[in-house]
Amino acid sequence: MKKSRLLLLPILATLAFTVSCEDGSSEGSSSSSSASETTSSSSNGGDQSSSSTSEEQPYVPKITEPTTISIWTTMDDSKQELLNSWIEDFKEIEPNVTINNVKQSGDYTSLREKIVQGFAADNYPDITYCYPDHVADYINYNKALDLTDYVSDSKYGFTEEEISNDFVEAFWQEGSEYSIPGIYSLPFGKSTEAMFYNAEALIDLDLSTIDKSINGGNPLNENYLNNLTWEELFNKLCPAIVKYNETVKQIIDLSDPYSAIVGYDSDDNFFITLAEQYGYDYTSINQVTGVGSADFNNDEMKDLMKMFYDAASKKYLITSGSNADGAYTSDLFKVNKTLFGIGSTAGAKHQIASTDPFPVGVAQIPGAQNGNNRIISQGPSMTILRHDKTSGGVDENRAWASFLFYKYITNTDNGAVFSLNSNYAPVRYSSTETEIYQDALAAANVSETTDVEVINGLVLKYFNEVLDRFYVSPVFVGSSACRDQAGSIMTQVMNAGRGKTQTDETLDSWLDTIFSTAYNEAIKSIK
Repeated sequence: MKKSRLLLLPILATLAFTVSCEDGSSEGSSSSSSASETTSSSSNGGDQSSSSTSEEQPYVPKITEPTTISIWTTMDDSKQELLNSWIEDFKEIEPNVTINNVKQSGDYTSLREKIVQGFAADNYPDITYCYPDHVADYINYNKALDLTDYVSDSKYGFTEEEISNDFVEAFWQEGSEYSIPGIYSLPFGKSTEAMFYNAEALIDLDLSTIDKSINGGNPLNENYLNNLTWEELFNKLCPAIVKYNETVKQIIDLSDPYSAIVGYDSDDNFFITLAEQYGYDYTSINQVTGVGSADFNNDEMKDLMKMFYDAASKKYLITSGSNADGAYTSDLFKVNKTLFGIGSTAGAKHQIASTDPFPVGVAQIPGAQNGNNRIISQGPSMTILRHDKTSGGVDENRAWASFLFYKYITNTDNGAVFSLNSNYAPVRYSSTETEIYQDALAAANVSETTDVEVINGLVLKYFNEVLDRFYVSPVFVGSSACRDQAGSIMTQVMNAGRGKTQTDETLDSWLDTIFSTAYNEAIKSIK
């Protein structure tokens, strides 16, 4: 594993990179293929080595006046070191730009609160970490900058091919999923959820004496666990494991009141992902008025919750909301009180037990029986906030400096380095094709995943398999309240299932009540 440690060193981009002219071609070039190559190099923010030829010219700085911008993030120390190295490198590319890196303590929510509080006193960053709900607030304050013109600029923006073919579609789409038209955020470090499993207990487990239909009568393997549906999980695999555990060999301790076959860390993500996978309504935005809508109070979602109520009642499933004191279910997974743990890829290291560690596999979360296996897009994006000149109007130097810095830190090579440092998915497909990324994939081996570096490699491999399955939900003022209420429904269903508080006769009316209550609470916040 010594080689993988070397992968974390920053990649320094070359300084002499090319830039397309206003008409999209390269100065001094009449070749369409050369023009395409030149545009690609520029669009990647200078990540490709090149020397000036008759078809290419050195990059011409965009910012011609001394300009200072600030970036606010909640990055930890290791990522701050990488960010600072990028700031130094960018200074050589845009020498008139000075970037103040301000590390904010706390989480994403506290970062948003600090930014909003600073609007009145003009004490807020130019570019910052964000979540979509935060950007909805910034738009409401008229501080989020519409980046459409910067993105589409023929000389310093991105090419259409880059946006269509290199950026992961769902990651890019998130920037336009707001209540008004425009691009208000750009993807940076993306994570999702994966299903971590006890490979020691499950790989090669032969359940054929219990149910010959499971995996075609063959022992469990990575491919089977990576392609589960919720129906297969709850109707076949979980019952077979429980019976095997009782009659053949104990592979999990189900005596604890909070134990279950599967643990899910996020109640709200769970509900929202189920709505996406099964094609049921969750939220939407009225395209005419721009006002959001809470749509989750529907019969289809109520019926679906019956399956998960039943799973909870049989100890097949537990969530953090129904765990002791709301603790992460990864704590159960590490002490063999669950065999599967569904949680954030960014926190993969938390699935490794510190005492008596066992090999951990990484699989996609189960999907719907209809074949839809979409997974949620999480992790920070970047947004650029509007600062006006004293004379009025947007300070274009600050706006452009912020945009160009974003473009630089997300080019192909830098995107790969950040992914390896952070365990976030690259936002560009081309980053996954770099040598350092491919080396990390080659180092991943499920039999060795008592090592944090190896499980991180498995997560990178997982990203490669699922980059086209991400989804995003529309964002508007009040969408965070919808998320909270969706999580509340899931928690109540799990708790009621564990306690078996409802009968077949009362379950429907009880679901009607909790859905209606959640809906009424959500719409109070929608504007």
